[in-house]
Amino acid sequence: GFGVAHDDYDASDVRRTIAVENERTLIIAKIESRRGVAAAEEIMSVPGIDVALVTLGDLSLDMGVPGESDHPDLAAAMERVLGICRALGKIPGVAVFDAAAGRQRIRQGYRFIQYSWDVGLFGGALKSGLDTLRG
Repeated sequence: GFGVAHDDYDASDVRRTIAVENERTLIIAKIESRRGVAAAEEIMSVPGIDVALVTLGDLSLDMGVPGESDHPDLAAAMERVLGICRALGKIPGVAVFDAAAGRQRIRQGYRFIQYSWDVGLFGGALKSGLDTLRG
């Protein structure tokens, strides 16, 4: 729609609005399987894809090392995606569930950090409150 909130209720130049929104759009390819890692160069070579987002939980499950975020095979897969992003000038991303892991990934060169998820954040806040109440 044009002339609504996302374009400040201005529908006077629809072509300009489309161009601006296309420029602002971020396209993220999730890499969450061995097959995705193997095809990462092909995936990230698609024009318009900006970020390769490695989702460690899903990738570790697919690799048969569930929850082992420091497993050498998982580390090698992540390094492969990171290297492909660097070579192609794309943004390497990773999903993390705590701030320490996020800082570690930033030091490794990841530039897009997906931090936790809504249920995890709400659940953590609820647990913290309940722990305080239970004292």
